[in-house]
Amino acid sequence: MEKSPDKRFDVYAATAPHAADDHESAGYSATAIAGLSRPATVPSMDGWTDGAGSWTLGEGARVVSSDVLAERAQSLASELTKFTGVDIKSATGSATGKDISLTLDASKKVELGDEGFKLSIGPNGLEIVGATDVGVFYGTRSVSQMLRQGQLTLPAGTVATKPKYKERGATLCACQINISTDWIDRFLSDMADLRLNYVLLEMKLKPESSNTKKAATWSYYTRDDVRKFVEKANDYGIDVIPEINSPGHMNIWLENYPEYQLADNSGRKDPNKLDISNPEAVKFYKTLIDEYDGVFTTKYWHMGADEYMIGTSFDNYGKLKTFAEERYGAGATPNDAFTGFINDIDEYVKAKGKQLRIWNDGIVSTKNVSLNKDIVIEYWYGAGRTPQALAEDGYTLMNATDSLYWSRSAQMYKVDAGKLYGDTTWNVGTFTEGRQIDKNYGKLTGAKASIWPDTSFYQTENEVEKEIFDGMRFTAQMTWSDSRPWSTWGDMKKDIDKIGYPLDIREYDYTPVDAGVYDIPQLDSISKGPWELVTTPDGYYQMKDTLSGRCLALFTGSKHLDVVTQVGATPELRNCADVSVGQDQRNTAEERNTQKWQIRADKDGKYTISPALTQQRLAIATGNERNIDLETSRPAAGTVAQFPADLVGDNALFTLTGHVGMSAAE
Repeated sequence: MEKSPDKRFDVYAATAPHAADDHESAGYSATAIAGLSRPATVPSMDGWTDGAGSWTLGEGARVVSSDVLAERAQSLASELTKFTGVDIKSATGSATGKDISLTLDASKKVELGDEGFKLSIGPNGLEIVGATDVGVFYGTRSVSQMLRQGQLTLPAGTVATKPKYKERGATLCACQINISTDWIDRFLSDMADLRLNYVLLEMKLKPESSNTKKAATWSYYTRDDVRKFVEKANDYGIDVIPEINSPGHMNIWLENYPEYQLADNSGRKDPNKLDISNPEAVKFYKTLIDEYDGVFTTKYWHMGADEYMIGTSFDNYGKLKTFAEERYGAGATPNDAFTGFINDIDEYVKAKGKQLRIWNDGIVSTKNVSLNKDIVIEYWYGAGRTPQALAEDGYTLMNATDSLYWSRSAQMYKVDAGKLYGDTTWNVGTFTEGRQIDKNYGKLTGAKASIWPDTSFYQTENEVEKEIFDGMRFTAQMTWSDSRPWSTWGDMKKDIDKIGYPLDIREYDYTPVDAGVYDIPQLDSISKGPWELVTTPDGYYQMKDTLSGRCLALFTGSKHLDVVTQVGATPELRNCADVSVGQDQRNTAEERNTQKWQIRADKDGKYTISPALTQQRLAIATGNERNIDLETSRPAAGTVAQFPADLVGDNALFTLTGHVGMSAAE
C-alpha cells in the first residue's frame, strides 16, 4: 500500500508561492511597486544596489544558457516549476526580459573568484554570471531561495558576491556507526543550497585486501557508495575529505588486529591505539590509506592525530620512550615519536599528491622532532599551543571550534546559533575558549561545524538533521558573508524558516507507506503478525506485532558507541516504547530509538527495512553471507537478521500487504 502524499515527513518546508495571475505581468516592469523588498537569502548577498522597477516570474519565463550550462539551466527550471507552479522551460540562445539567464564568463575571475557570482535584475530579466560553473551554480541557489518564499516579484538591482573564506562546511563523523547514504545525499543538497563547500567525512571504506579484510566490521561504505556521493558533491562544488583517525581512535580498524595494538607496561593491549613503534602497524595504516586511492577526488588526507593518550599517559607506555630514543636520538620523548609518526604520514600522502590535515591536539611539545609546516591544522581543542602562536609560525589553520559542535549525547555540544549570532565579537577568527586571531589572517581557510555521534542511541539521524538546521545556516552566513545583516537572531530565524530546505530534502519520502496494519511474511520467523506500523515524529516506523502486543527492536548484540553494529544480530520483540516523544526524553531514548525502523521503497513494489540506529538491512539469512562478525556468531538460515546492504540481495526485500479486517485503530 503506497503512502498518501500528505503523510510525508516534512520539516521547514515553506509554502509554495503562486504564479502571477496576469500573464502579461511576467518579466520586467519599469514601474516600481511600493513597499516591494527583496526576499532574504542565506548566505546574505551583501552590497545589493537597488535598480529601477521590478521583475516577475510568470508564464513564458525560461532559464536560458549556453550549451555548457544546459544541465544547470534544466535543473533550475525544473526546481522552480515545482516550487512556484509556473511552467518554466530551459533553453539555449538569447534571453528576453522575462527570462532567467545563466552566463559563464571566465574574464570575471578577478572580480568573482572561483565561487562568486553576479546577480542582476532589470530590463534584461534575471541574470546570473559566474567565472566558473560552480559560481553560476551558487547563483542559482540564491535565485531558488528568493523565489520559493511566496513572492514571485523581485525588485530590480544588482549584487556581486564571493565568499570571505575558502573552506566552509562541516565534519560528519560516521565513525563506528553509520550515517546512511540517503542522509549524506540530503546533507550535500542542503550544503549546496547554503554555498558550503567542505565535508570532512570520518568513515570506513570497506576493506577488501587480504591484509585489511578483518577490519570489515560495520559500519563501512562500499566503493560504489562513496563514488556516488562524491560525484554528487563534486557537481555541487563540495570537497569530500576522508579521515581515518590515527594513531588513536582506531578500534574499528584494530579490534581484529591485536598484533598492531599498542601494549602498556603490563602488556595489556588497547584496540584504540596503533603501536607506532611497530613498523608493521605503521605499514597497516599506510595500506588503509592506499585503499582510499581512486575513490575520493580530494587533494587532502586527514589523519586525525587527536587523543592518542586520552584517559592515560605516555608514562604507561615505556616502549614508546625507548623507541623515540632509538629512532630520534638521545633525549627524545614519546612526543617526538608521536610527531615523527605524523610527519611520516605527511611524507607518505605528499608522495600521492595530497596534503595532510590534523586536529590541533596533535601538536605536542617535542625535543628532537618538529612538526612539518605544510600540515593543515584544524583547531578544535582549547588547550596547548594557541591559534595565534600557530599563525605566527606560519601554519595554515581551519577553525573547527567546539562552539559549532553537535553531539547526539553530550548536551554541552549543542550549537546555540542565536547566542553566537548575538555575540557580535564572534567571527571566524574566534576559536575554542575564545582564543582569537585576526579573522583576516591569510592562512585562515575558514570554519566548520562538526556533527559527532558519541553515545549514539540518544538521537536518530533524522533528529540530528532537524537539530542542525539553524547552526548550519549560521555557519554558512559567517563563512561566506562574515556579516550580521539581520538586526537580531529572531529576524534571521524568521527568514531561514521561510526559505526552508532545498527541493531534494522536501521531496525525500521518509515514510513511503501509510501507517496501518500489514501482513509481512518475511518476518514469520519472529511472529506471524500481522504488524501494525506507526509513524514516528522523526520519520520512521514503530512495528508492533499485534499477536503479542510487543514491538520489534534491534537491541541485543555487540555494539559500538552503544549501538548494535554486529553483523547478523537478530531483532527481537520488546515491550513497546512511547515513540511519540522527542529527544528531550533522554531516559527512554535507548528503548525508543531501538524500536524505530526505516522503510525504503525498493523494486517490484517491495521494501527494505533497516534499524534506524544501525542502518544495516533486515534480511532472511541464507548462511552464505560473509563477514568477520559471522565467523564467531551466525544466525540460523531462514531467520531474520541485520546485514550490510552489500551482503544481501532479494532476501532483503519485504512485502507489506494491507491486512484485511483490521485497521490501525484496532
